[in-house]
Amino acid sequence: MTYSLLIVDDEPVIRRGLLNTINWNEAGIENVVTAFDGVDAIQKINENNGFDIMITDVRMPNKDGLQLAGYVSAHFPQTKIIMISGYDEFSYAQRAIQLGVEDYLLKPVDVDQLMELTEKMIGKLAKEQKESQKRQQENLLNLIVEEVFGQTLNNETDRSGWETKNLKIFFSMKKNYWELSKHLSEGELQGYKKDWKQKISKNVSRKNKTGVSLFISENILLSCFIDDSGNGRSPGFTKDYEKILHDDELLFYYYPFPVRINELNRVVNVMTQSLAQLPIKENNHLVYEDIPDRRRWNKHPEQIEEALFTATVHNDMETIHASINKLIHYFEDHNLRLGEVIRLSEKIVTRIMHNCKNVLQKEAAESEQIWSYSPDVLLIDSYPKLYEMIDSELKKIRTAFYLDKRGNNDWLINRALEYIHQYFRSDIKAQEVADVINISPSYFSSLFKQKTGKNFNEYVNFLRIEESKKLLTETPLKIGEIAEQIGYNEYKYFVEVFKKLSSVTPTEYRKLTSNHNKILEEEKSWKS
Repeated sequence: MTYSLLIVDDEPVIRRGLLNTINWNEAGIENVVTAFDGVDAIQKINENNGFDIMITDVRMPNKDGLQLAGYVSAHFPQTKIIMISGYDEFSYAQRAIQLGVEDYLLKPVDVDQLMELTEKMIGKLAKEQKESQKRQQENLLNLIVEEVFGQTLNNETDRSGWETKNLKIFFSMKKNYWELSKHLSEGELQGYKKDWKQKISKNVSRKNKTGVSLFISENILLSCFIDDSGNGRSPGFTKDYEKILHDDELLFYYYPFPVRINELNRVVNVMTQSLAQLPIKENNHLVYEDIPDRRRWNKHPEQIEEALFTATVHNDMETIHASINKLIHYFEDHNLRLGEVIRLSEKIVTRIMHNCKNVLQKEAAESEQIWSYSPDVLLIDSYPKLYEMIDSELKKIRTAFYLDKRGNNDWLINRALEYIHQYFRSDIKAQEVADVINISPSYFSSLFKQKTGKNFNEYVNFLRIEESKKLLTETPLKIGEIAEQIGYNEYKYFVEVFKKLSSVTPTEYRKLTSNHNKILEEEKSWKS
């Protein structure tokens, strides 16, 4: 911390001597100004908004040291005053002490004694500033809690003077917080957040700013600090704070305008609400801008969702990853913002979970809660992390329904076969069966062929012909009646299919089986 010093003496030699003889920079005093009398000193005091330390002679024209000390004590009481007097001016020195002068030196000034006294003043200033900063921080924290949460921490909160102070505020958020929270215990997580808060406070204090930080949600740390740089937007605000708030693990979100204490609740609310409107980007530093309310995104990537569902129930990792990439490209192509991305991703994952329940006709086994995250914590800050999150959620679904176990995918075709065996006598279509097991017709056809060795029509024809053989052998029904009973509306087509699969016509088959049965009966009679 550096300090400022005003040297006041009407004798140029003494002024120059005090200015140049001592290395004030080494003492921690960066700004040293001189004045030739009390009037000149008051003008420079006002121009510089006060000084930390003032060394002044007693006897000077226009306004003497006592009058100057009285002005400074009344208007800038934090200034430490050292008065220089001669032996015959001791009564003046006593009066000066009554006016708030910290100490005095006798002429001629001893440089070592002056340095010792200056260091003493600097020590007092540092202690007072630290105590004052602590009081300000406590008061500011109380005010923030009152404004943001509507709660009172301390009935003695002093609001005087705060109405005119400018605050600068920003959010800091941990990237990929949801993953961190899963791998740390509650104690470890609280320790991490404590270190995070201390790091922010330390970095802000490097700019000699009085400020406080507190968590306003699970993953949003609000930091407020007093700033007197002006009433408009700070042109270099972002770049300025990027230098001191650099942390690859955190995302910083700034409000670039000064905020009064009575505006804090409104500003925090609009910043929090705007998080859902932030674009997904890799930049660690974002600045709040007035983002108009966007209409909710009503288009839904149905084909991508269908592909993800089908690949999930079949544990088809290659298609799952390809479909997630397509979904990411969809988000990018439509320039969707954080809230829309999370809403659509959550909707897709939830619908896949629901469809799995419907298709499997059972509840999921006990597992982690599906999509238990909220956009207000800014969980997603890049497309790679969004990919990781969706992939993780789909993995939970596969685990919950044991879809990741070898052989468990047979349930889908088994259910299809059950349905086909029940309804093959009707005008059954592949589309109908695909709808029953909730997958696309094209994928159903491919999967059915893979599992049975036959395409859908071949398999249905096989079942029908086998059923017709039974009816031809065991009943006196006419061939046309049998055709209708097993699902063929055209007699001619039934005959064609029958001959193709059996190498004989239905009539020939009935004759052959009839003769065969007669032979079997004769053999049975002969043996008996």
